[in-house]
Amino acid sequence: MLVFGAFAPKGDLTAHMQLQEALPPDTSLGGEVQYAGGVKPDGTWEGNSLFNNMGFRKEMNAAFFKQLGQDAKKELRAKLKDGYVNVECTDDQLQEAQKLFRRGDYKIVSA
Repeated sequence: MLVFGAFAPKGDLTAHMQLQEALPPDTSLGGEVQYAGGVKPDGTWEGNSLFNNMGFRKEMNAAFFKQLGQDAKKELRAKLKDGYVNVECTDDQLQEAQKLFRRGDYKIVSA
């Protein structure tokens, strides 16, 4: 399932961190991010995110499941950010996201 939300960075909280927090409990994702990207206002799909870095993603997914508070997650992200770099989604991942969108297999969430 694809999940969308109109999130923008707020201080140390990235848009993707906020989106993960807003995931509804009824999704098959269960809060686990598999890859991340965005859609620009002109409709262009992009896939650049720290969440696409496997090590960073594993750490942040674990923090989500441990139900760490926002301050703890921001601290963890700040620590991890120095050791990981943004990674682009693969072409296959972007194509999968677009396919899910076209099929209507998505949810829109808000904070």
